[in-house]
Amino acid sequence: MAKIVFVIIDGIGGLPTSVLKNRTALEAAKTPNLDYFAEKGQTGFTKNFKIDNENFLRENGSNFGYISLFGVNPRKTNWKRAPIEAIGIDAEFEEGNLAIRFNFAYVNPKGIVESRRAGRISNEEGKKFTEEIKQKINYSGDYEIKHQLGYRGMIILRSKQELGDDITGSDPLKEGIHPRNVQSLKKTEKNERSANMLRILEQKVNEVLNTTKLNTGRRSRGGYPINRILTRGAGTKLPELPIYDDFAAICTSPVEFGMAKLTKMKILGISKPEEEYKQDIDKTLEVLQQNYEQHDKFLIFIKAPDTFGHDGNSNKKKQSIEYLDKTIFQFLKENINLKEDVLCVTADHATPARLMRHTAEPIPLLISGKIKPDITTKFGERYCKNGDLNEKLGYNIMHLLYKIYRQ
Repeated sequence: MAKIVFVIIDGIGGLPTSVLKNRTALEAAKTPNLDYFAEKGQTGFTKNFKIDNENFLRENGSNFGYISLFGVNPRKTNWKRAPIEAIGIDAEFEEGNLAIRFNFAYVNPKGIVESRRAGRISNEEGKKFTEEIKQKINYSGDYEIKHQLGYRGMIILRSKQELGDDITGSDPLKEGIHPRNVQSLKKTEKNERSANMLRILEQKVNEVLNTTKLNTGRRSRGGYPINRILTRGAGTKLPELPIYDDFAAICTSPVEFGMAKLTKMKILGISKPEEEYKQDIDKTLEVLQQNYEQHDKFLIFIKAPDTFGHDGNSNKKKQSIEYLDKTIFQFLKENINLKEDVLCVTADHATPARLMRHTAEPIPLLISGKIKPDITTKFGERYCKNGDLNEKLGYNIMHLLYKIYRQ
C-alpha cells in the first residue's frame, strides 16, 4: 500500500557556526540518505513563525510549531502547551482546570537562577523528587503533580470557581536572573485566583525541595541541588485540531503524545526517551520496523538535535543527525517506493546551538516521492534555498502531502 511518512526532527534547523567551519549542523553532517531523498524530490523551507520573539519561542516554540504542522493556523486556535502535555501524560485534566509545566531548577543563595534544569536530571531522579513532593507537601487545595521527562513536570490545579490562564509562571526563561513573580497578566478575578493558587503551591513545593535528602551527592555527580521549581505555560483549554485517524504516530515526549491523542492517531510510540540519544533513535527505528507493513501513514517525532541545540553542542547535534541518517533514513531508503510513497522531513522550529534556544528561522523542508525533482542534491539550509518548494507555511504542509499522495 502507498504510504505517507512524515518525519518531524525537533530543532534540526540552525545557524552557521565557526565550530563547524561556518556551516549549520545539518550542512556539516554526512547524510547520504537524506541527500538521496533531496536529489529525488524537492526542498525548500517551512515557516512557522513571523518574528523571532525570544521569550515566546523559548516557551512555545514546539507546541506552536506542532499545531502548525498538524494543519492548523496556530493563531486561530488555542496553542497553550501545558494542556496538550497533560493529555500526553494521562493527567486528569479537564477544560477549565489550570495546567502548568515546571522545571526542577537550582537557585543560588543570592536568589539567582543558576540552572533552569538543575544540570539536567535523569527520568529516575525526576520521579523520585516528584514522589517526595507528593508525600511531604503541606497543601490543602485540589491539585495533581506528575513527572514528565527528566527535569520536567506538570501541575494541574482545580477549583470550583473559574480559573484563568492569562498569568505568568515563575520561570524567567533564562539563567543569571531572579525567578519571576507569579502574577496575572490581565487583572481579572479568574486570573488573580489562578496566580494566587499557583504562588501558594510553588511555595509549598519549594519548602519540600529545600529540605529533601535526595539532593545529597548531586553536586559530586555533576549536577546541582534541586531547590525549587520554575513554572511556565499555563493553560485551561485544548486546541481544536483536525482528526488524523489514518496516521500511526511514533512519539517520545508528552507534547507529541498529546498531539497524537487529540488527533486520534494510533500511537505506536515509546513511553519515554532514553538519556542516550542513540538508544532513543534505535528504539524509534525498532518501532518503525515492527509496524511498517501494518500502516500506510506514519508521523515520526525525533528529539535529539533539539537537545544538543539547547546544550550549545554543535558537534553533538551534527552527530545526532548523522546517526539518524544511517539508521532511520537508511531504513526508509530501503523501503520507500518513490513512485508510490511520499516522504516529508522538516521540524517544528530551529534550535541553533550557538544561541542555545528556539528561533524563528525558516526550517529546511524536504518532500520526496510522486513529485518532480528540482535541482537540489543535498539537504541543508544553503541547499534548500535553491529548492522548488520555496517557503511553505507550516499549516499548509499536511494538506500538500495528502494532495501529492492522492494524485
